[in-house]
Amino acid sequence: MIKEYLAQVEKSIKEDTFVKSGLGRYRGREKGLQKIAFRLVEISNERMLSLTYRFETKDFTKNFSIKDGLAVMKDNLGKDFMSAFLHSIHNDFDLLSNRRGQFKITYNKPSYTKIPPRTHDKQKVRVVESKNDYLYHLGICTKEGKVKADKQAKFRQINKFIEIFEAQFKNTDAYLKDDIKIVDMGSGKSYLTFALYDYIVNKTKTPCKIVGVEQREELVEFSNDLAKKCGFTRLVFEHSSIDEANLNGADIMVALHACDTATDDAILNALEAKVELMILAPCCQHYVRNKINPPENLVPVFKNGIHKEQLSVLLTDTLRSLTLEAFAYKTKVFEFISSEHTAKNIMITACLNKNLKFNHGKIEEINSIKSQFGIPDYYLDNQVFE
Repeated sequence: MIKEYLAQVEKSIKEDTFVKSGLGRYRGREKGLQKIAFRLVEISNERMLSLTYRFETKDFTKNFSIKDGLAVMKDNLGKDFMSAFLHSIHNDFDLLSNRRGQFKITYNKPSYTKIPPRTHDKQKVRVVESKNDYLYHLGICTKEGKVKADKQAKFRQINKFIEIFEAQFKNTDAYLKDDIKIVDMGSGKSYLTFALYDYIVNKTKTPCKIVGVEQREELVEFSNDLAKKCGFTRLVFEHSSIDEANLNGADIMVALHACDTATDDAILNALEAKVELMILAPCCQHYVRNKINPPENLVPVFKNGIHKEQLSVLLTDTLRSLTLEAFAYKTKVFEFISSEHTAKNIMITACLNKNLKFNHGKIEEINSIKSQFGIPDYYLDNQVFE
């Protein structure tokens, strides 16, 4: 059965139907090692196998030639690893063993019908076309497609967001789906919502429904009218608060500049829906600022209001990231766009790692920070750790 599985892997690579594969049920001596994930990549026009060794607390990736990568699979399967899977666009294969070490292979319908991106070389960033009708109607560009002088920063922000989204999107299983759903929590005037729909539907050619959630009825009406005017048939806007929004079936959740605990409400909804990707740009972290009760040796740090505000932002977004990591999301926190364009420039991305379980160690890190800064709660913890 192992030979049959290896033959199917090699065949899928040769026929370019390979999506991904992996080895599991580790029984070796390497402490903390759990799985090895295999995927095809192209580096400098050479096709290779990229192996990600997944440990309890970290990942380690190494690239091999196809021949050497398959040799690693062959050498480990049935010895240190007692299960394997293969996803191709034609079939899914699962290789399982019983207590006596006997293997059985099962064939299933394909989970994926698209080949994932192979290239690792840096690609030219797709830019938002300035001649798009929605940019004219949103007041970003002239009818001729020229970006207005006072909207240059906004146009750069839109492009930067799509660049970030593209990089994160391609690392999720949602990228391989035939149809996806995205919910934009607090869509506002919907500059980025329209750009996101245009990118996914018209650039990646992926069928997609995007729902913009907005509490101001006049903006909901304006955005729905504009979507119809632009022919964006699966872009809709709903009148709702973030905490009451429905994320059923959503693959991705976006929440940009949702004020204070509205960001936490968006995270809570996304956790309950188990979305694959969250993209957040928090702002106005008042809740934690009003909760901080620092020890005497840290009181001077909070003497000036601006320092207290800056530290509140740091603490709030750190605690949010740790919460997401506890729920098996891989997070990144970085500058969204230069502060010369917007003061609200911190972004958090969170990509679900389906191979990980709840990480109780993150709770200890969270409690340590809360204790050190005298924070009784940060709102989100009351919602998810009850």
